[in-house]
Amino acid sequence: MVKRPKLGLTHRTLDGMLWTGGGKAARGLLQILVLAVLSRLVSAVDFGVLSAALVVIGFSQIFARLGLGPALVQLPQLEPRHLRAAFTLSVLTSFAWAGGLWLAAPAIAAFYRIDQVEPVLRALVWMFPVSGIAVVSG
Repeated sequence: MVKRPKLGLTHRTLDGMLWTGGGKAARGLLQILVLAVLSRLVSAVDFGVLSAALVVIGFSQIFARLGLGPALVQLPQLEPRHLRAAFTLSVLTSFAWAGGLWLAAPAIAAFYRIDQVEPVLRALVWMFPVSGIAVVSG
């Protein structure tokens, strides 16, 4: 087995930036592709309803994650109790956000003046508990 030389901090940082940037670029391209396909498959009204609901979901996800993942990564000594606490807080918070948005769906639909946003938003809030479960492992 050939032993590879240890890379310097600058090289590892640039390598990490390349992988992260590549992942973000791939995700952006996939989102554009999904939007292009959706715009062809559904009517303009349905596409607008979905877009309005996704704006609310995307904005809410910023606050729902609470920065628990980065906080765990920065701990010098990660212990099982840290993981349990972060997981519990993440799951509880994600269910709270889902419930809050479920209850706020009629008000959000009234804000947009689009009645069809309410059932779509209520269907999409289930993304919060699923992503909340995955925050710590991510």
